[in-house]
Amino acid sequence: LHYPLRRQRQMCIRDSIETAEKLFASIDTNGNGKLEESEVREFSRGMLLRVKPDAEFDEAAFQANFQAMDKNNDGTVSKRELLESLVDKARQAHAM
Repeated sequence: LHYPLRRQRQMCIRDSIETAEKLFASIDTNGNGKLEESEVREFSRGMLLRVKPDAEFDEAAFQANFQAMDKNNDGTVSKRELLESLVDKARQAHAM
């Protein structure tokens, strides 16, 4: 009984990683393998416009979130940092 659940969880994790990698690639517009602050800001603004067209972009909240994602403080977000950030957010939302 546990085997199917474990396999299902592994498939879910694999799908989540693939989705995160696609997300990373879509944000990394210059293709350098790192998410620069300007790339993440542009993506975030675009998402905000789609989800809440009348909302104002909060630069201070953006800065705090970007710094939280940039765990090694190099000014960019790596694939690993993005994945860790997504996992942290899912845990905070009790989705994991």
